[in-house]
Amino acid sequence: MAKQARIQYTLRGVPREVDRALRARAAASGKSVNRVALEALAEGAGEALARRDLSFLAGSLGPAEAKGLEAEVRRQRRIDRKLWK
Repeated sequence: MAKQARIQYTLRGVPREVDRALRARAAASGKSVNRVALEALAEGAGEALARRDLSFLAGSLGPAEAKGLEAEVRRQRRIDRKLWK
């Protein structure tokens, strides 16, 4: 998977009302101010941001791979009683 180039911006003169609104939206959604600002910029530009999840992997594992993954997850969920004394 090729990594998409990212561009950095520095914004000056952001009105206090806009800052407050972005921070409130970030707090309410549990997202970073940066992510909320990117979403607002994309929406204003009529674009959609790429989703940041793993849904593209759904159904991509074969039966043997899926079994192996499930076994590994079970192994990692085991509690080491010596560590939790």
